[in-house]
Amino acid sequence: MKSNISHNIKHRLPKEQVDLFNNRIENSINDDFYTPVELAKKCINMIDFSTGDLVLDNAKGKGVFYNNYPDIIEKEWCEIKEDKDFLKRLEKVDWIVTNHPY
Repeated sequence: MKSNISHNIKHRLPKEQVDLFNNRIENSINDDFYTPVELAKKCINMIDFSTGDLVLDNAKGKGVFYNNYPDIIEKEWCEIKEDKDFLKRLEKVDWIVTNHPY
C-alpha cells in the first residue's frame, strides 16, 4: 500500500527530487523510508529553536535531520538498528523533529 507522501511533497520540491523520493519508496527494503535532505531542511527551518534547546532525532537513519540541525542547539539521536531504541529513552527533550512516513 502506498501512502500519499509523494502527493504531499510534489508541490514543495523540484520534480527531480520527487522522482528520486518515489523511486526510494518503490525500491525500499525492510520498510526503510528516508526523507529527502531538502524536505528535512524545510521542516527544520519551520522551528524557532532557542540556544541550548535539546533536540532528539528519534529515528536517525542516515542523519538527514540530525546533520542539518542548527549549531545553536544540543542534539541527540535514536536508531533501532544501532541499538538505541526511542521507546526505551526516558530523558526529556525540548524538541523531537521527524518525518515519519505513516
